[in-house]
Amino acid sequence: MKQVNNFVLFGFLMCFISVFSQDVDTPTDDNPLSKGTFFLSGQSDFRAGINNIGDSSLNTSVYSVSPTIGYFLINHLVVGAGVNFSGFKSESMSSGEFPSESLARSRNVSFTPFARYYFDTGKMKPYVSTSVGFGSGRNKTESTTLINDVVTSFENESKSRSTVYSVTGGAAYFLTKDVSLDIGVRYINSTFKSESDNGGNSPKNTSSNINLVGGFSIYL
Repeated sequence: MKQVNNFVLFGFLMCFISVFSQDVDTPTDDNPLSKGTFFLSGQSDFRAGINNIGDSSLNTSVYSVSPTIGYFLINHLVVGAGVNFSGFKSESMSSGEFPSESLARSRNVSFTPFARYYFDTGKMKPYVSTSVGFGSGRNKTESTTLINDVVTSFENESKSRSTVYSVTGGAAYFLTKDVSLDIGVRYINSTFKSESDNGGNSPKNTSSNINLVGGFSIYL
């Protein structure tokens, strides 16, 4: 029922934006928000961390790349889709009484249709956008523990599927007529479900968060 409500909300926002946009003055041909303009955008993120606590250490790295393409169906309203590639890696080691090592990795890809509406107020143009993403990924965990000279190993692989809804509010600052720097605040609601290769299923996990987003967009 919650997913149905989210789809209804997404459809309502699309209809509202479309109706509202009919009352906006038609931009000139030089305006990048005009009907018929192609929209290209991209965001990327990479984070790495090293933590040492006593005899233990933890190294983590996260990356994300999101190319996006869209088309202005009418003045100020662009619709399109993006593809997100992301990955996570975690390595931990302990040299205490029972030495151990573990490695966890995951790779994910998702397809995300979106709609974004701009308010043309000059060089700085506020915008609101919404999207629905559908993704899949693969996770792998390996660990080794040494106890009384006996090595114990563990390995597990699983698949995951995700659905992500987001709403973003921000502003596009046009560095040139065809290039903008985009900064915004995004609310994300995510649902994940994993399935082990041996057939076992895990319960759905749902999370919500708010974060800052940024990137560059090109208007052709």
